[in-house]
Formats: sequence, structure tokens, C-alpha cells
Amino acid sequence: MAISASGAVSFADINTEFGRSSTASISFTDTRTHYMSAGNASGQADFAGFRGKTASLNITIASNQTGYNVAASAASSTYNPNYQSLAVVVNSGVTVYGLGGDANGGPGGSGLYFFSTQLGATSFPYGVTLTNNGTIGGGGGNGGTGGYNFNDGYPGNNGGDGIRVQGTGMAVTIYNNGTINGGGGGGGGGLGTSSPASGGGGGAPNGGGGYSYAGVPGYGQAATATTGGNGGSSGNAGGRGGNLAAAGSKGSGGNFNDGGGAGYASRILSGGSITYATAGTRNGTVG
Repeated sequence: MAISASGAVSFADINTEFGRSSTASISFTDTRTHYMSAGNASGQADFAGFRGKTASLNITIASNQTGYNVAASAASSTYNPNYQSLAVVVNSGVTVYGLGGDANGGPGGSGLYFFSTQLGATSFPYGVTLTNNGTIGGGGGNGGTGGYNFNDGYPGNNGGDGIRVQGTGMAVTIYNNGTINGGGGGGGGGLGTSSPASGGGGGAPNGGGGYSYAGVPGYGQAATATTGGNGGSSGNAGGRGGNLAAAGSKGSGGNFNDGGGAGYASRILSGGSITYATAGTRNGTVG
């Protein structure tokens, strides 16, 4: 809730906006307080500068999304990392899913991700909260292509992560009142013989089925929103794609045509951190 855009501004108004005791002491030379008023390091901080300002940028995801980039959304708004925290809310009934790998090959994408470097900063220094009242999930991995001429089929592709947090100092606190899923891995392609083998099934949700070598009939089935697709059955069969948060199955025959791994419910990369204040329902590894 922003400070009023008109009228007098009191110390209590400023403290309340920052979530402090209304009677806490305030210094206009404090970095966060100074930036909120002056807008930069060298400007003059005064009471008038606080009018209409808010200490937190609030992003509400009110409709279904595919691969939602939180940092890009913040960067395109009025977010100021010098004094604002970030609060993201996924509304009830809303789904945020990563793209499924397509039939040309590819892993599932992340559903919702925080890459701090897209703001030109190393972190969101005043913290990030995510309140999930809906469903967040990674996309399913694509099924592997079937082999030919006694060659192994290709491995299935990995499922995507529901939430991915990346960046040194990127700290996200999650209140999960809904569901967070990892994506299913794609099934591996079958071992080729004198005839081409079949492609693996796609991982859920929405991973594409793998091709048979050179486009010969024997495609793996695409996944649905919740269920992995079956591998093709021409020649050596492709492996079945994994359901939500499950690995795909190995293709028939061969040694290097394993199913793709399951995506994480949440994953941390490059120095980020995740704290679950409310666990909710999580399907998949919590990293």
C-alpha cells in the first residue's frame, strides 16, 4: 500500500510502508529511505519525496501464463531495486506452466523463474515473496528419436522445473497455498535394427512425442496436461513419457537411450536461495 500521494507525510507513514514499528527512528541518510524519497544517491531527501511511493512492487498473475519471467516483468515496470522489495501473487485458479519440449527435440521449460541479472543487478536486495494460490509447473520433456541401422535411439529430454531461482543473492520466500509440479521426462527412443525404431513418448505436461528415424512412421505420442505419452510401437518401441514430476522410461534395446529426468518442483542455481514459509503441495524434488 503506497504512501498517500497528497497531504502531509509523517514518520509513522514512512515506517508503516517499510513494515517497521510506527515509532521507529528514521534517518534520511539510510540508503533505502534516502532512495525512496530522493530517487537517487545524490538527490535531496525530504518528506514530500515520499508521496505516492511504495516500498514493494506487487505483481499479480491473474490469467494463465506460459514461462513467466518475473525479473523481466519487474524490469518493464516501475520497480526500483534501490528501495523496493518484490511481491508476486499467483491467483487461485491460475496455471503457470513451462512450455513442453516440441517434437523436434528439447527439454521442458520452467514455469516461473527469477533471473536477477535481467535487471542489471546481482539480486533483489530487499527480498522477494511468492504467494502461489494456483498451480505452477514445469513443461514436459520431448521424447527421444528412435534409432536406425543398429544405433541407439536418442535419450528422452528432461522435464522442466516448476520454479527456478538463479542469481547470486537472489532470495525468494514462497507461501505455497496451491500446487507446484516438476515436468515429466520424455521417453527414450528405441534401438534401431535393419528397420528404424520408434520415438519415445512426451513427458507431461504437453511434451512432444519423439520421431522415428528419418520420419518413418513410429512417432511417440505427445503428452496431455497430466499424463505422459506412450512410445511408438514400430520396431523397437520408444519409452513412455513420464507423468507430472516423473522420469521418462528407457527405449527398448540399446544402452544410451534412457528416459529424460523429471523436473524439480523448485530448483536453485548460481547462488540463489528458496525458503518455503508454507509448503503446500509439491510434486517433484525441492531444491
